[in-house]
Amino acid sequence: MNGALFAAFRVIRNFYSMTNCSRTTHGPVRQIGMLIYMVYFITMQVLSFFMVGSFYASIKLFFVNYFHQLTDDPNFANDHEDLYNFFNGTTGIGFSTLFSYAYLSLVVFTVLISLAAPIDRAIEYFRVIAAVFSVFTILSILGISLFLFNTGFYPPVK
Repeated sequence: MNGALFAAFRVIRNFYSMTNCSRTTHGPVRQIGMLIYMVYFITMQVLSFFMVGSFYASIKLFFVNYFHQLTDDPNFANDHEDLYNFFNGTTGIGFSTLFSYAYLSLVVFTVLISLAAPIDRAIEYFRVIAAVFSVFTILSILGISLFLFNTGFYPPVK
């Protein structure tokens, strides 16, 4: 991400000059191909920008709902009232808040490291952060698969 983000901004900024081709001898088929590619490129950049937010929202929604269902059992609440309050958000700082802070701090840390540090010095940080994100992803995929296995594709509505 060190130079790729700024290179993408430069390509988008030069959209008109790249698709105009008035200074070149490109044929009309090649000009149409460049126009199609630029529309594709800009679309992919916008979607990758929103992908981080949608990934966060889907994983947070899964984990918060899963732990809420897990701790909503009356037997669990009788024995462990502090855990019930933590996962169901009845206290000031609950699971949802801590998960949000942890996830967003990892994203901010990734952006800051990628902009400020040389890639050879930052690679170990990226490996640790990638491992944390992969654990989040694997746990959410396994949990969603388990949920779909137990309830089917059309679960009953509460």
